[in-house]
Amino acid sequence: MTTGPNDGALDLTPVRSRLQWALLHTNRIDEAVKAWAADALVVDKSINPDTGRTVHTGRVVADLPVDVALALSDALHQCRASLDNLVGVLRGGTTRSSAYVIAATAEEFDAQAPRRLEGVPEWAVDVIRLHQPFAPHGWRWVGEALLHLHELAFVDRHRALLLQGGVIDLDQVYVGAAEGADTRFVARGGGAEMVIETSDAFAVPHFGATVLVREETLRHESWPWYPSALDFALQTIANANRVVMALRQASPGPVIGE
Repeated sequence: MTTGPNDGALDLTPVRSRLQWALLHTNRIDEAVKAWAADALVVDKSINPDTGRTVHTGRVVADLPVDVALALSDALHQCRASLDNLVGVLRGGTTRSSAYVIAATAEEFDAQAPRRLEGVPEWAVDVIRLHQPFAPHGWRWVGEALLHLHELAFVDRHRALLLQGGVIDLDQVYVGAAEGADTRFVARGGGAEMVIETSDAFAVPHFGATVLVREETLRHESWPWYPSALDFALQTIANANRVVMALRQASPGPVIGE
């Protein structure tokens, strides 16, 4: 790869603008999930006939909100596009084949880089390679997150909306019980139901619901769980921004658009 025309000043304004726009979509995700969660739960109270203990059962019954899926789709698109725009900034323009490379293996990266990163300065190629999922060091997790972005952005364009699960949000489940009360929590139905059984008949439970990106492409060894739509969008944007920051720090010249 040759030294590009942007060994001087880098104008990161278009890249930052796309990442900021993606972040605005996370606000839409958050608001839509909260509005949905307000009506998504049904909570029942009963008595266990065998133990006499009070049982509170929370169930997610509402259909998943399409607004969340659309906002997540928009956030993924803007975030992935920001990385491709970054390559254009680094090389001083775009071509039909230029793009930010996200590769699962070093061999795949080396095969794509000469075409996708043609004209990008060597110091920038080194930074991009440093943040790949195959990198044998501490920044590998950035590449792993961006690989999920790359795969899910493709899935979202060619298949269906990504949301697959409305579940009880474990971070929001708690119960106000008397000191010394025996309280047990059991999740059922793939997380769509939570049972709280307590010896305190006057205990006050609290349930909350969230929306998951339950997509099989996320089931890599490094990510054995399904993230919420909001967490996934925020983490994705943060990791894309990490690459931008690393390139800004490595740039031998001034940076515009900070």
